[in-house]
Amino acid sequence: LEQGLPRNEVLLDARPARRYAGEDLGPDPVGGHVPGAVNLPVGSLYADGRLREVETVRARFAEAGMGADTPVVVSCGSGITACQLALAHRQVFPGAPEPQLYAGSFSDWISDPRRPLAHGDQPGALPGGHHPAGREVRQGAGHAQDAVDRPGAQDPRRVRAAQRAQGRLVHGVRPPPQ
Repeated sequence: LEQGLPRNEVLLDARPARRYAGEDLGPDPVGGHVPGAVNLPVGSLYADGRLREVETVRARFAEAGMGADTPVVVSCGSGITACQLALAHRQVFPGAPEPQLYAGSFSDWISDPRRPLAHGDQPGALPGGHHPAGREVRQGAGHAQDAVDRPGAQDPRRVRAAQRAQGRLVHGVRPPPQ
């Protein structure tokens, strides 16, 4: 993903809109999404634990910029919810290319603080990607620091996770000063 997606491929993020936008961190130490990912909350495809009508689900996929022939990579926070998105895709587009799963999803993406993050409700763009520019794409190191600097980031678990990502905390112990 760091080199971008092929021109016709779509990266879908199954998380709720607030997590995608970076307004709600969920279990992650930083918020936002993989630049280039299009938000399609999996909850919008289901009602009462069941997949909505086929035409409704197809319309939601179309709103996300894809049709039956569009190759798709599905993601979420850790790879679990994305599987529901892949299953919904297979149900409403039988015979279409099988969705690919970004198994680590956002949690894997943020494990390397050099990777860019996008915030807001627009996809942003990966290097070499084809998606329209988003409201904000942060390049380079530093997104781990956001987790410490954000309002409400004093949750000790998030601070430790951010410190771990910055190399300032290893297995719960701060490394000695250099």
